[in-house]
Amino acid sequence: MRKLILLAAFLSGAIIALAQPYEIRRIKKELADHPQQDTFRVNRLSDLASNSPGHSKETFSSS
Repeated sequence: MRKLILLAAFLSGAIIALAQPYEIRRIKKELADHPQQDTFRVNRLSDLASNSPGHSKETFSSS
């Protein structure tokens, strides 16, 4: 039973870790496709910041 719980926790963490880069790429593409300085852009930048914990500013400027 303990191994099953440990396996489920590991798989959940792996799925989240793999999904995060996809989400960041999607948000960056939305930003590139929408150059207007408006609420949509602010919301995407906010999403980008909340979806990338631990990333430095250089990560975002190298797209």
